[in-house]
Amino acid sequence: MLYTSRFYTFLVYKGSDIGLVRSNNEDAWGQLPNRGIFVLADGMGGHAAGEVASDQAISQLLALVEKETELPLMSLDATMQFFAAAIEKVNRYVCEMGKSIEKWRGMGTTLCCVYLHREGLIYAHVGDSRIYRLRAGSLAQLTRDHVIWVESSGETRKKSLLTKAIGSDHTIEPVVHCGSLLEDDVILLCSDGLSDLLPFEKIEYILQTIPYEEAVHTLIAAAKESGGYDNITVALIHIVRSPV
Repeated sequence: MLYTSRFYTFLVYKGSDIGLVRSNNEDAWGQLPNRGIFVLADGMGGHAAGEVASDQAISQLLALVEKETELPLMSLDATMQFFAAAIEKVNRYVCEMGKSIEKWRGMGTTLCCVYLHREGLIYAHVGDSRIYRLRAGSLAQLTRDHVIWVESSGETRKKSLLTKAIGSDHTIEPVVHCGSLLEDDVILLCSDGLSDLLPFEKIEYILQTIPYEEAVHTLIAAAKESGGYDNITVALIHIVRSPV
């Protein structure tokens, strides 16, 4: 769908799938296109707590963005500071929720978000949900996963363990960066249900060769063909017009 924010015109394509193993989808997606903010979260925890954590993290962050009416006027540095503080607030909120209700104890979520600032792209993350940028046919991974890899008993593949997640501790330090954003750039946000199952080169090839609207569904289908052992969420933001 075509959207226009204060500084950009862009197309958004997104899709989510439960995968082939999980009984529910703990991934969540949220956006305020007119404000240029997009958020993806991948929840964890039993008794549907993961769904609660991811949904609440996104709702709380978008509420903070909506409340800050001066955000479009802030400098790049001030906006980055705003998102760092906002994600810290979201973390405390989810952490307190997890402590207050027994069935939600131990819940948490990854979180990654992008903001279309007039001077470029601001992106932030906690956990292993990823952000990529496709420019002139070349894909670059912008985020670095907060994980450690360990041998998984009885399995041939290694298992990743999160070292940082929203709600896991009362204090957290989100990673916030900025980068350039040009016309025809494509920003990809995804949960690890995609990135754990498809190699970088496969993701890049699909984005290079398939129209973006179809590419979302092709990426999800390819992840399922590769095992589909997790929920899979994919979103593409194609910049049609950027500030002169």
